[in-house]
Amino acid sequence: MTRAEGREAKARTVLERERTRVQHEVDELRNGLGPFEQYGQHPSDLASDTLEQEVDRSLELALLTQLTEIDRALARLDTGHYGLCTACQQPISASRLDAVPWAEFCIAHQAANERADNRVLDPAVPYALLDESTESDDEDDHAELASEELALHVEYERTPRDDAP
Repeated sequence: MTRAEGREAKARTVLERERTRVQHEVDELRNGLGPFEQYGQHPSDLASDTLEQEVDRSLELALLTQLTEIDRALARLDTGHYGLCTACQQPISASRLDAVPWAEFCIAHQAANERADNRVLDPAVPYALLDESTESDDEDDHAELASEELALHVEYERTPRDDAP
């Protein structure tokens, strides 16, 4: 086994273990998410339940996002593109991959991404095509987008797929 194959095998093991852990957290979180039991509750209890469910939904969105990132990293392993920045195709440093095995971007592009209104670069869109015209200062827009994104992730995760075991 070559050194590169060894690194890829180690990365696959780490990614698969992390994917299993995150999926378990999503499953546990979903088991705790249930419909409101509104009838007979005091309004303050209902408010507490609502807040708790919103926190759970935010956590679920973060976990589903991480699952997507891990799946993309596993796909890059399959295609031989693991460890290359999806924006510039330059190698991602080994220390970065050790810290974040599913990293898609080199440090420079990740930093640029975080400065650009916390947007995640879409690997399908060339980096140069991203412009600042998509930024919004309206917090309500961000909340709506997060809710829509959560709904899409939840629907995707709950939809049976042909490749499921």
